[in-house]
Amino acid sequence: MTPDRPSPPKRRSRRADWRAAELVALDFETTGLDLDRDEVISFGLIPVRDGRVDLSGQLYQEVAPGVGPSHSSIRIHHLRAQDLATAPAMHEVTDALRDALEGRFVLAWAAGVEIAFLRKVFGGGRRAWRRRTIDDHALDDAFMTAELFLVAANALEARGSGSIRDLLRITARG
Repeated sequence: MTPDRPSPPKRRSRRADWRAAELVALDFETTGLDLDRDEVISFGLIPVRDGRVDLSGQLYQEVAPGVGPSHSSIRIHHLRAQDLATAPAMHEVTDALRDALEGRFVLAWAAGVEIAFLRKVFGGGRRAWRRRTIDDHALDDAFMTAELFLVAANALEARGSGSIRDLLRITARG
């Protein structure tokens, strides 16, 4: 049985200033990208209220999937089957996920993935989820990657190391 979908934001909120809108940043980690097979293994949510990130409302949840993570998923997310063995199943955490999404616009990077898995968890049409989701753009990704790189490079440099070799070493994933 598919759980009740979270209510979308009120229609009139689409015309409101973005600072007045209820927003939540969402990211799913999954066992892979095959929607017929793969499942959510963790999610993170952070509300954005009054134009500010609201860390008091953040939620991170690991989820025990019905299928094991693929090798590529493990390399990317670093979550193995044994790491998820004691995590609750998705049906046990859908209330918390629904509450966090209730009446809010969703912020997501490459939102097609989040939309696909939201549909898998809660049902509903792609268009209905798309109408309440603010997606990124490739140039946005590149900009944020550059910004994050500068933060990491400056932090490394403050510890006395700033070579490309050191940066490659700490960011290597496989």
